[in-house]
Amino acid sequence: GQYPMPNRLYARRLKRGVYTSRDLFLLWPLAQRLRLLVNTTFDEGGALGLVQSLESQREEQCLSGRSEETVLVAWDHCSLPALAQALGCDEGPWDPSMLGRWKL
Repeated sequence: GQYPMPNRLYARRLKRGVYTSRDLFLLWPLAQRLRLLVNTTFDEGGALGLVQSLESQREEQCLSGRSEETVLVAWDHCSLPALAQALGCDEGPWDPSMLGRWKL
């Protein structure tokens, strides 16, 4: 395909008493196929914490000389523009048709 196979998967942590998550449901089949765990460390309000963690891990990889990894994040669609901006996407009007084309 057009995108490399992900090495790490992220979805929002479920709230207490909630047992379903679209984010997790989207990643679960892929996680099983790739034999990966879905990281659910960050809750709904933790998008910026996720970005900080990803940037820190990327910096560590660069310093150690390891090749880059591909990370796939499934998150609430309302938070995706802020998440994309925090990851370095240019500011501008939010166009939902661009969602599947972003490679961060």
